[in-house]
Amino acid sequence: QVNYSIDDDASYKMLWKLIESIKPEVLVLDPLIRFHSVDENSSQGMNIIFRRIRELMKDFKLSVIIIHHTGKVVSKGGRGSSVINGEYDSAIYVFKQADHHRFEFDMRHVEAPAPMKYIFNKETLWFQSLIEDESSPVEAYLLANEPISRTELVANWVATDTFSRSRGYKLIKEALKKELIIEEEGKL
Repeated sequence: QVNYSIDDDASYKMLWKLIESIKPEVLVLDPLIRFHSVDENSSQGMNIIFRRIRELMKDFKLSVIIIHHTGKVVSKGGRGSSVINGEYDSAIYVFKQADHHRFEFDMRHVEAPAPMKYIFNKETLWFQSLIEDESSPVEAYLLANEPISRTELVANWVATDTFSRSRGYKLIKEALKKELIIEEEGKL
């Protein structure tokens, strides 16, 4: 087990030298809280942590995977300063359900994949996919509401945290392609 506090100059230098000697392509900080001693709620403190993580990424052309946990109220997202949520390029959220795990994605630079359901196979020690419900959320929305433009529908989903913007447009495109819905005069 390695204990480095990224905010401590001496510890950071030791980590830097370790990475320089090993030359990994990926660094995993699991969990983030174990790699610093600053208050997670301090934007100033978390800025120091993420500035140093970005330095490591730049200096070593390194990908960094950060494991972070939510607070007691899961819907509020990750614990601590908003700096933490502002730093990632891609996020994978894992939700434990009664009989499976649900994975949701937030990608800043590419289209996010659809949520996925997996069960953990204790014999193989791998996650196995469960088939998602084949019904279309676009079709379900339109059956319950008046015709609406793509832009308005996506804006509604984003405002209610139902889907991200990119996911919303992807769902509409898929529903049109499968001919589950039609678009006339700019309305679905």
